[in-house]
Amino acid sequence: MSSPGIDRWIAKAPESWAKLAKKSSKKQTFEQFKIKFFEGAEKENKSYLKNYLTDDQLEHIYTQGHGGEKIEHPLPTPVVPPKRKIIVQRKGKTYSKTVSPRWGISSKFVLKLAAKSKIKSKEYYKYLDILIAQGRTRQAAVKKIQRTRKELSK
Repeated sequence: MSSPGIDRWIAKAPESWAKLAKKSSKKQTFEQFKIKFFEGAEKENKSYLKNYLTDDQLEHIYTQGHGGEKIEHPLPTPVVPPKRKIIVQRKGKTYSKTVSPRWGISSKFVLKLAAKSKIKSKEYYKYLDILIAQGRTRQAAVKKIQRTRKELSK
């Protein structure tokens, strides 16, 4: 629901619009800035901005008001399954070692894709990074890819 008039106002002086967010700092995320911006707009009797400003326009105000810095959207962290502890007995002594959980359905799918892709290609490394993010070591992931490649070639 943006209007061309508001677009022109924002393009003219985004710094003045950024002043609506009182006590904003460069360390703030975009979401925090957005909240402060709308609070400041309500105090200045400009609550209508909530209905008319789009996220793109707010991003423009945010970047121009903070010296033209780009917005960094945080990436979601991959889910790492918990490692189990197993007690092992050797030569009369007991040791505890951690064991990674079994290869799940999603990791098996990624394994097949990695096994079908060429070694040292961008795709291969992308799939390898996904497997490492799931809690495996690089060596274990590469070895498992080699084994699945061997199984697929049969």
